Amino acid sequence: VGSEMCIRDSTYGEYMRRFIRETRAKGAHPILCSLTPRNSWKENSTKVGRVNKTFGLWAKQVAEAEKVPFIDLNDITASKYEKFGRDKVNYLFYPPLKERTHTGALGARINAESAVEGIRNCPGLELAEYLKPVRKDVKTGATRKEGRPVVFVVGDSTVKNQDKDEDGLWGWGSVVAKFFDPKKVSVENWGKPGSSARSFMNTGRWDRIYNCLLYTSPSPRDTERS
Repeated sequence: VGSEMCIRDSTYGEYMRRFIRETRAKGAHPILCSLTPRNSWKENSTKVGRVNKTFGLWAKQVAEAEKVPFIDLNDITASKYEKFGRDKVNYLFYPPLKERTHTGALGARINAESAVEGIRNCPGLELAEYLKPVRKDVKTGATRKEGRPVVFVVGDSTVKNQDKDEDGLWGWGSVVAKFFDPKKVSVENWGKPGSSARSFMNTGRWDRIYNCLLYTSPSPRDTERS
């Protein structure tokens, strides 16, 4: 513990304090963030390892001592990883499977969204005023009515295609609604031609459906079919 405290005080902590001091001297406004999480899971667990007892803790302590905003990027993204699960995180966010620290493009997007989330939720942080306003999705789940669940269909061109001419190309998601009773349930086809599971998430299409399921409807009967 003694050596750990020595390392924190003489190196990492001092570097952080220097960054803050020199940034302020230039009239800028420093913000400290904890490290993004590694693709490191606790043994036989669904939990991602945190740095809340080492670098994350030290950064938070320096931020508090120096009175600068602190964003716990490590915990925000780790919580998202845990919702996806180990296998999906490996596949979606870390394309080189041997890589544990640096993500692919989708992983970088997740971390960037976590940073923005931290900025929005940090009390009194002026930087939040420069963010784009959150666009409210009024389309996804628009067919929902009280007491009537929604079936969301997602997929590629086999699910949604041109879907116009009788002799043209059709996806099954555009006709499956005919087999459901519209008085009991509604069906929304959110398939995207040419998409893969990765691109469906990377373009934000899954986020819109997920947020609709999570926040708009408390009903456990809402179904996502792929």
